[in-house]
Amino acid sequence: MDSSVISLWTKVPEYGDRIIIASSLKDALVLGCQLHIPAIAPQGEGYSISTTAANELKRRYKKVFISYDVDAPGLADSQKLAEQTGFIRIVPDLKGEKDYSDYYKSLKDKKQFKQLEKLFH
Repeated sequence: MDSSVISLWTKVPEYGDRIIIASSLKDALVLGCQLHIPAIAPQGEGYSISTTAANELKRRYKKVFISYDVDAPGLADSQKLAEQTGFIRIVPDLKGEKDYSDYYKSLKDKKQFKQLEKLFH
């Protein structure tokens, strides 16, 4: 796939209250499945999304969130994308884990993951 492909784009609802742009397909899947919030992912954190895609997300969703990995590259890339698009940047406390999928895997009580849902309002 080239950099223009956004994972799960064709799988999310056409319209909605909110959507999350995650840093990877695995993070988008865990967010979507566990929090029941549609999520998509570019081909990598360093990739931007086109102006056309950004405008389409703004048209289709009331709120667009960006939440990438909580390591240095993820934080920098999410800040850059938020500045380019005006989307809402979320930096979660993942208790020492780098990303959502690692955090979910680390939890003994998987229900704890649902507490992250309150970040996306």
